[in-house]
Amino acid sequence: MNKIWVFLVLIFFSASAAAFPASLDVEDRSASPDDPAVFYVDIQNDLNEAGLFEVGAFTPKPSWFYIESSRSLEPGENHSFKITVTPGEYAVDQSYSFTLYPRSSAVQHSHEIQTSFRVDRQREIILEDLNLNKTAYDPGETVNGEAKIRSISSSLLREYRLTAAYENQSTEKTSSPILPGGTRTLSFKLPIDPESEPREHNLNTSLYLEGEKVEQASTEFTVGEIKEIKVNTTSTNNLAITTGTVTVQNRGNTPINHTINKTVPSYLTPITAFNKEPQNQTQKASNTVYYFTEELQPSESFTVERQTNYWMPATALLGIIAALAGLRKLRNTVKIQKTAEKTASGLKVSIEVENISDRTFRDVKVNDFVPDIASVEKNFEMASPTVRETNDGTKLEWSLEDLEPGDQRVLQYTIRPKVEVEEGVELPRAELKEGDKVLKKSKEFTSEFNP
Repeated sequence: MNKIWVFLVLIFFSASAAAFPASLDVEDRSASPDDPAVFYVDIQNDLNEAGLFEVGAFTPKPSWFYIESSRSLEPGENHSFKITVTPGEYAVDQSYSFTLYPRSSAVQHSHEIQTSFRVDRQREIILEDLNLNKTAYDPGETVNGEAKIRSISSSLLREYRLTAAYENQSTEKTSSPILPGGTRTLSFKLPIDPESEPREHNLNTSLYLEGEKVEQASTEFTVGEIKEIKVNTTSTNNLAITTGTVTVQNRGNTPINHTINKTVPSYLTPITAFNKEPQNQTQKASNTVYYFTEELQPSESFTVERQTNYWMPATALLGIIAALAGLRKLRNTVKIQKTAEKTASGLKVSIEVENISDRTFRDVKVNDFVPDIASVEKNFEMASPTVRETNDGTKLEWSLEDLEPGDQRVLQYTIRPKVEVEEGVELPRAELKEGDKVLKKSKEFTSEFNP
């Protein structure tokens, strides 16, 4: 029994001798990625011999911690071990607990110091990443991009939005609420003008929270060079003139020098002309080659037109055709004349029709019109027309049936004025028709017309 007590007393004194004092000194408990929290652990070696002392830590975020390495202390010597806490870029704004363990290699006993630090952020949301599906585009394509945003707030974020823009193109995106420490990926599309020039563009994105801009980022993309020429060729062959046209348009987005060459047989060069002067010409065998070169900006075009005038045979042939056409016209001519004579009963209008051709006209009709300033007497001295009243006046139509070569017809009717007409009245032209085809119209004339 005495031996047991002696053993327990020895253990007690040994443990007491192995202990060493350690305390925590907090310099700055607030931490951010740019400004770490700072702690000191003060240790004094009160053992009888020198020893190696260090500070360990238990924390859910070990990568954020930096602890001064172990140090050898002589008996009675003390030292302050520095601990800094630098939270990561995506650390959430909240408090974090951790435990420090001051210890020595000379003894098994270790102190335990519990404390905490606070991640203090100046913002609640960050634009974590910005990517485009590619960095080089052609005119007319669409820029497809994604922006990853992350919440570093300890509360739910709702009122946020992202804008993406370059030059005069822009778009705005939003999504569902974000949990603390959560992320959202927002996709966006921006069209590229089909006529965009080849160059580099900056795409700018801005992140807003509750209407306030909190972060922005940009990336670059290029619009590539497109070289495309569209050539349109047309030609027309008339009896006297042959025309060939070549139009060249720059359908790309960069300036292009383009040359049009036209080959003309040497025997046609005296009667061939172009709409512009060629820059150069060469002789090849029995042909002459003309060269036209221009620099075209995007969307610009230029046209080279060639005309070959066969004027001597064409003039003779046109003369023959004109003579034949004149003879045919003479053989198919009719006459219509409209006159007016003032009488005691009104204004007597006469229409004379004569077939002076060598053919018979079928289903012949004469149409005339009397404006509403006058009324038509219904008693007709000669052939009676079909009369139809309208809001604008009176329409008259005579059906003459067939008109043989040399036939002559006279149609008459009388009109009376409805209103005062101080000056002469202009009477409409009468029409001579074969079926629905108008053969000829009388000339317009003005006649005295007073009540």
